[in-house]
Amino acid sequence: MITAVPVTIEPNTHFLAVRWNAPPKDAAQGAGRPRLARECNDHPSVRPTSYDEVSAGLGTCGCSKDYPWWTHNVMGVIDSQKGKLFVSPGDWVISMGEGQHLVLSDTHYNEFFRSAT
Repeated sequence: MITAVPVTIEPNTHFLAVRWNAPPKDAAQGAGRPRLARECNDHPSVRPTSYDEVSAGLGTCGCSKDYPWWTHNVMGVIDSQKGKLFVSPGDWVISMGEGQHLVLSDTHYNEFFRSAT
């Protein structure tokens, strides 16, 4: 299920935030297991990535930098104007127009946007 919500970063400036490849909480849907990135179409700018791309971009062994250390199979990447943005399951992708994106972990998203409301 795609979770999309409107967010306001500056007064009178609204964007759409999408929670990408969020692991399901329902045991019937495979609780805690996100889809493979190639099967995820939550955001049109996020594409599947590879072991080599994640390893070179993040300096890891093909996994995310932070716990729970997602493997490249479930991670995505956005080719932005300023380089590659790596997206892990459950991260929020905020589209700011003209190919500009902001990627926030669920924790940072909740700290920033939930505390502002």
